[in-house]
Amino acid sequence: MKKNKADPAVLDRKYIWHPFTPMKFWHEEDAPVIERGEGSYLIDTKGTVTWTECLRSG
Repeated sequence: MKKNKADPAVLDRKYIWHPFTPMKFWHEEDAPVIERGEGSYLIDTKGTVTWTECLRSG
């Protein structure tokens, strides 16, 4: 996949700071870009489905 300026992953790396992410490792691999959610599932731009654990504390 060719990356360009409009690519969300490129824009994320350029402009967004992820305060709870170890930056040393963050630059070594691509993070998923979440495209949509369906119930408790997240689907990224590559079509990978991830189940989210939704815990409530309080």
